[in-house]
Amino acid sequence: MHFKKTAMKTKHYIIILLCLVAVFAPTQLIAQDEESSVISPYMELKYLKNTNSQRTLNARVFDATALGEVALPGLTVKFYTNMEEQELMGEVVTDSKGLAIYTIPDDAVLPVDEENNWWFYAEFEGLENIEPTSEEVSLMDVNLEMTLTENEEEGRVVHLSAYTLIFPCIFSIQLYCKTGCL
Repeated sequence: MHFKKTAMKTKHYIIILLCLVAVFAPTQLIAQDEESSVISPYMELKYLKNTNSQRTLNARVFDATALGEVALPGLTVKFYTNMEEQELMGEVVTDSKGLAIYTIPDDAVLPVDEENNWWFYAEFEGLENIEPTSEEVSLMDVNLEMTLTENEEEGRVVHLSAYTLIFPCIFSIQLYCKTGCL
């Protein structure tokens, strides 16, 4: 009889324990779900210049998940220049690929730092369920010129020059090729 009472008590404890788990487990899952619903995005910032010397800043905003990167469309990205006193250049909303492309106007006067580099900063200020993120890049804008000449003496010659408006010539290279190349 004593054994039966102990077994009954054990069953009661198990039932009570299962009820407690059933009551508190969903609240714990809801709390975890609320935490995981806040997105901590990443930003990638690139400066690009095409062959027509059109300059763009490309900011890509995405979330890194277990399944890979997920683009975040519809977010406003602000683009700044001037490291000393940030100057807002413009705002662009990310597209379906999470990309915000800001075209730098041809007549824009961009401040340079002590090493003659441009500095750019992109920022997404965040939303209720998406944390803020930002990225910066510092660079020296370089123009490239390439010419190809051919003569009997030297064969084909590729002349490559890189320069900026600040420094007339950073480097110049000549490549000689006799036969079978280019």
